[in-house]
Amino acid sequence: MEEKIIDITQLRHDKKNFNKGTDEGKEMMEKSFKEHGAGRSVLLDKDNNIIAGNKSTSAARKAGIKKVRVIETDGTELIAVKRTDISIDSKEGREMALLDNRTAQVNLSWDEVELASVQADIEGFDAADFGFDIDTSQVSAPSMNDTMREQMKKRKQWGKDKDYTEPVCNLADMVEIHALRGYRYLHSFKTGTEGAPLSEIKKPESVGLFADKAAELIRSTIGLKQTDGWCIITTPKRRHKEQNFASMVCAELSRRLGIPFHDDVVEAKNRARIDPVFTIVKPVSERNIIIYDDILTGGTTLYTTANLFPDRNLLLIVGINNHR
Repeated sequence: MEEKIIDITQLRHDKKNFNKGTDEGKEMMEKSFKEHGAGRSVLLDKDNNIIAGNKSTSAARKAGIKKVRVIETDGTELIAVKRTDISIDSKEGREMALLDNRTAQVNLSWDEVELASVQADIEGFDAADFGFDIDTSQVSAPSMNDTMREQMKKRKQWGKDKDYTEPVCNLADMVEIHALRGYRYLHSFKTGTEGAPLSEIKKPESVGLFADKAAELIRSTIGLKQTDGWCIITTPKRRHKEQNFASMVCAELSRRLGIPFHDDVVEAKNRARIDPVFTIVKPVSERNIIIYDDILTGGTTLYTTANLFPDRNLLLIVGINNHR
């Protein structure tokens, strides 16, 4: 068996992790790492993608663990982690044993949407073999992102039709930074003359793509090696009281980055576009805030939201820049 030491940031979280986890499980896992250190190992694939142990990795990073000892194997040997400083019959040993089993019990919350997606994408994978009754009738195959991109190709002429005025986007990578009344914001995509209408793009099957690109943009910009003190919020809902597209992207982005998403932090007191009135209705304790908006046209919504946090460090991220 080959052994090597790598930085914990080289581990890639599973973007389709079936277990969403629970708040109680997260707190218990973080308590275990902070008080007792690392015990159980995580399972990686050949490219350092996490097969099992996504939440353990997040908790370890929060506890300040920076290195990972990787044991490479082909599955014919059982890998054991031996703590040389602990006895099972000590208080610490018994607490670790209890926390390990208790966390596994309380930290389960199955994501049937991801199960359905993978079942539709991977031939031969059937969740029913593991006791799940999954409905894949609403999931397209091949992968959702590929399906969306195929639709882009079919509709590339829509933006050239003089009778069709809705902005269009081809979802090609277009990372740029722009000024916004004293702030700077970055965007992943930009509207243009080809692609699909924004109303067609802003659908649940696009959430993963938008979250992927935003996470990539954030990591390449600030690194986010230390997630403590960071959170994500979005601009206020203007027409929808339920979870909107931006909120869904933020929730998924939170999973990818391992930082909390606080929904409905800011509320719109009116629907004015020129001079909106926003107010903070939920407290945010983190000092560093990522403010995400799915589509920016005039910038007033993003600017007004940012102005509510004059004493915080802000990173403004936009999905599609529709500013002319």
